[in-house]
Amino acid sequence: MAPLILYSAQSWIAYALNEEFYGHYHYVWCSPFLNPEKDALTTHFFADTSVPGRIYKFLNEEANKRTSSRQWIKRNKVGLLDGVKSKKAEKVINEKTAKALIQYILGAEPLDFRPVLYIIPYTKVKKSIEVIALGKGAHLLSVEYRIRRLPRKSFDVQVLPKL
Repeated sequence: MAPLILYSAQSWIAYALNEEFYGHYHYVWCSPFLNPEKDALTTHFFADTSVPGRIYKFLNEEANKRTSSRQWIKRNKVGLLDGVKSKKAEKVINEKTAKALIQYILGAEPLDFRPVLYIIPYTKVKKSIEVIALGKGAHLLSVEYRIRRLPRKSFDVQVLPKL
């Protein structure tokens, strides 16, 4: 049975780059569960990296604290830098823009990584969804999807006070 809603947690900087430089298209990993322990009885396993609610919580904590341990922000920077390389290779951006974005990402402040929640109606994206194959996701029993070109008109964005 298809889910009604998919969720994805992204950093604000990822959202902004997609909006300003990548044609309002977003690359997202998503799940039908925001917080699986609260949302559903399920036999699936959910690693921290595949649970939008946890990603949101961890990014929020790291963006708002003043410590050197920021593993989620570091992981996000790696993904953003990979995204710049991909968009340059796809000719979505040019060399000059790519260099500027790399410098921006490397120098970004922790608060730039504050989380936003994507709320994605399944019916609007069902033709664009890639189901992550068994054993290819964060855990053998996790439920994960990927959308490589999610148009901005196909989802809502929320900033939550706390998860």
